[in-house]
Amino acid sequence: MAELIKLRRQIKSINTNRKITNAMRLISMSLYSKLEKTNQVATSYKNYVEQIFTKLIQSNPTWESPLINPQDPLDTNPLFIFVASTKGFCGAFNNELIQYFRRNFFIEGHQHPQFITVGKKANEYIKSKKFGNIINNFSELNSENYITITDAIMKLITSPDNNYSSINVYNNTFVNFFVHKPQKNILIPLNLKTLSISNEKNQSEDTEDLIWEGDKSQIMSHLATKYLRTKILNILFQSLLAEQSARFIAMDGATTNADKILEKLNREYNKSRQANITKELLELSSSFSEN
Repeated sequence: MAELIKLRRQIKSINTNRKITNAMRLISMSLYSKLEKTNQVATSYKNYVEQIFTKLIQSNPTWESPLINPQDPLDTNPLFIFVASTKGFCGAFNNELIQYFRRNFFIEGHQHPQFITVGKKANEYIKSKKFGNIINNFSELNSENYITITDAIMKLITSPDNNYSSINVYNNTFVNFFVHKPQKNILIPLNLKTLSISNEKNQSEDTEDLIWEGDKSQIMSHLATKYLRTKILNILFQSLLAEQSARFIAMDGATTNADKILEKLNREYNKSRQANITKELLELSSSFSEN
């Protein structure tokens, strides 16, 4: 009887966990589906902005901006944006990013790093390691607020009080539903030559002279800000997409494992119960035969 009680408790506990993992699996798939519908549009928009920006840079090779090309070869005031998940239960999503960050993060004595963390897990990690001052933390990243977070980050970057010598973003990027990988995006300083080369295949063959309806420098500076905003927006979006797919895979695996354990425990419970019933019947029949 004691064994049956123990098995019942185990079955009840695993059943409860299974309900939780299955619910999280369904929620993750629902959120992923919503994000996936806009992924192609978001990527096309990013590529379009990059193409326009690259074309204008090619027509103005001598143009420079203090925002995207700060004159600080020693990189004394770097800014790092660390994007992780808001919640756990997403497999190796955060651990892989942290390991990648450890391998690629280097700071020298003369540098004064500052951090912007996006996601609760990002803030917990950077805060615990004390890599630098966290100037802003966005504890929750979701499909409703990633545009608001992007605008808040842009406000910090473009503020005249903040003269960052470089801006690097560490995040997970979406490859496909089953694969995500950590990466480092260098936003500032912007390598104009690299940008031009990377977009050559997407550029049209239109070589006609551009008509500038205004000051070239102001137009370029405005577009540079748009370019940075689009990059950050896409980084946050891709991180969200990767997080939801990673959580679905993790919760789907947990639900499958729970089903296997439940099947095994139910089999053991039925065997034990049947053995007890058989034992009781034998005891009853033996008592009757003795009488």
